[in-house]
Amino acid sequence: MSLDVTSAGVTYYHVMLSRHEVLLADGAPCESLYLGLQTINSIPPALLEDLLTALGLSRHDLARLRGMSVPARPVVQGRLARKLVVRHVQHRRPLVGHGGEAHLPSAQPELQSD
Repeated sequence: MSLDVTSAGVTYYHVMLSRHEVLLADGAPCESLYLGLQTINSIPPALLEDLLTALGLSRHDLARLRGMSVPARPVVQGRLARKLVVRHVQHRRPLVGHGGEAHLPSAQPELQSD
C-alpha cells in the first residue's frame, strides 16, 4: 500500500433511489442515499428543504416514505458487529465479496439432521 499525494481530491456523489440500494461503482460496493432518521437529522435545514423541494415532497411526505428508510442490508451494531468482524478475520473471509454481496450470517435457522 502507498500514499498517492498527487491526487487532486475526491468528489462524492449522492445517488437517491426509490429505496436504499447497494450499488457497484467501478467494482467497489457503495450505497445509495439512505434517508434514515440519523441522515435526515444530519442534513442542514436549508439543504433538506432544497432536497424536499427538488423531490416535490413535504416533511410529512418524507416521514411516510418507508422504502427510503429501510436499509438495503441488515445493520449490525455493537457487540454483534464486533463478533462478526472477529469471525471473518479468524476465518480469513472478506466482509464483502467481489460482486459486492455481503457475507452475513443467514437469517434462516440451520436445519439439524438426525
